[in-house]
Amino acid sequence: MLEKKEGVLLKKAAAEVEKAKEFTRAKNKRAGFDFNSLIFMLSPVGHSPDYLIMIMSLSHDHDPSAIQCLKRKRLYEQQIEQLGNFQLRIHDQMILLEGAKATTETVDALRTGASAMKAMQKAT
Repeated sequence: MLEKKEGVLLKKAAAEVEKAKEFTRAKNKRAGFDFNSLIFMLSPVGHSPDYLIMIMSLSHDHDPSAIQCLKRKRLYEQQIEQLGNFQLRIHDQMILLEGAKATTETVDALRTGASAMKAMQKAT
């Protein structure tokens, strides 16, 4: 169930990035800015389009809609990280329960063996 929720949150985060890109593209088209040419110029340097959006949103004429999308994306990523921590805790609990079960079975086997030894001693 947690994996399914994680997948949904990943899709939502990706959608927020796309919305931020669209807001930035729309604003830059109004300003006569060519978004694709800037991506092409920055791509050999190794900057991703997400990095470009972040830089553009930090400029003096930032688009509040794009920034809100990136903030929501960050919140989704925090929720994804929280789900990962929950999954680790659940896994740890499963390991502890398996260990406790093994210990219980061992103690039961030792008791059965001790009872059998007592029965053998009484029989002789």
